[in-house]
Amino acid sequence: MHDGITGDVAHFACAVALDETYTDRDLRRAQQVVEEELHDIRRYRQPIPIDVIYARRILIEARHLRAIRDEPDTAY
Repeated sequence: MHDGITGDVAHFACAVALDETYTDRDLRRAQQVVEEELHDIRRYRQPIPIDVIYARRILIEARHLRAIRDEPDTAY
C-alpha cells in the first residue's frame, strides 16, 4: 500500500533500482543532469517544477536502494 506522494516516490525508486537496463552510471548521470537543471533554475530565479523535484528524489532513492542491495553481507 502506498502512502500518497511519498509512497509513489518509493514505488518508482524501487522500480528504477530493480531495472537492470539502467546501469549505476546511467542513474548517476541522470541525477547529475537533474541537479544541473535545478542549478540553472535557481540561478535564473525561476519556479522549480514539481516533476524535477520528484525526479531528483526518485533518482537519489533508487541509487540508495542499489547501494544497499550491492553491499556485501557482513552478518555472520
